[in-house]
Amino acid sequence: MENQSIQEYKLVREEMTRLKDCLTNYVGFALGGSGAAIMGITSFRDLWSEIIGMPFVALILSLLVSMVLLIIFYKFNSHNRFAGYCKLLSYERFVMYPANLATQIFSWEICLGQLRRTEINPAEFRNIIHSIICHKPTKSQMERKLEEHTGPQINFKNLCRGFRYLVFAPFGQPKANSWGFPPLVTSVFFLLSTFFLGLGLFGILRPFRDMGLFEIAMAFPAEGLSEIVIVFFNSMDFGKCLFLISIGAFLIFGVIILWSMFCCKLRLLMEGSIMIDAFFWRFLPIRIEFLNSNNIIPEYINIK
Repeated sequence: MENQSIQEYKLVREEMTRLKDCLTNYVGFALGGSGAAIMGITSFRDLWSEIIGMPFVALILSLLVSMVLLIIFYKFNSHNRFAGYCKLLSYERFVMYPANLATQIFSWEICLGQLRRTEINPAEFRNIIHSIICHKPTKSQMERKLEEHTGPQINFKNLCRGFRYLVFAPFGQPKANSWGFPPLVTSVFFLLSTFFLGLGLFGILRPFRDMGLFEIAMAFPAEGLSEIVIVFFNSMDFGKCLFLISIGAFLIFGVIILWSMFCCKLRLLMEGSIMIDAFFWRFLPIRIEFLNSNNIIPEYINIK
């Protein structure tokens, strides 16, 4: 790292530290709030016999827990962006520079703004790479690395690999070239969301179990299922029944969609387009362009 970048490096690292503290607070609030919610639900357990009571509260809590994770994933993304830029500064050396070189160089805001523009128009990366001057790495290596860290965000492959991180994170598996905090936090939120979801489904189905209708359905599937439907519709008017079915289906579907997205995002955080190395390679041509505009030619050593 050059002396001119030390101050900026320290400032970005301080932002990373504050961000980590913020993430810890979010997780603490979520755990504390979930604990209070569980205590509240158990205090009113007598209401679980009513199909319009606590089960829907549990389903709403499952959705809310998942939505809090949306904010946390945004913070994960910001952390990796900071870490990628810090990694860039730490590998940087100035090969050629003017005699009146400034004592400190700050380019974070400029590089971040340019990064956001290239995210809107990815083809701009190629134009930047072709216009810059740098000793190491080569332009072909930059293009190859950028291609490695780009691709579809949501697909079945990312879903499966992200779910693998989600399940095995508490056991330290699978290994990845990234920080291990996001999988652990996601696993905790997954357990909380799944708990509330299961609690809600149990509460909805409990009245039918108490009536012995499930035993009938197992012995006589057609007659048992029709009996369940008749009892459900006779327990309240049709409009209220349709409303509750719609709300329940919406909440369950919302939770499933959110967690499918989280699994894909988790994979991208650990080994995809928003991991630390990905931001390193995306910031690299932008930073070089900025330095070239100030008559500085850099090189980045020992990078792979």
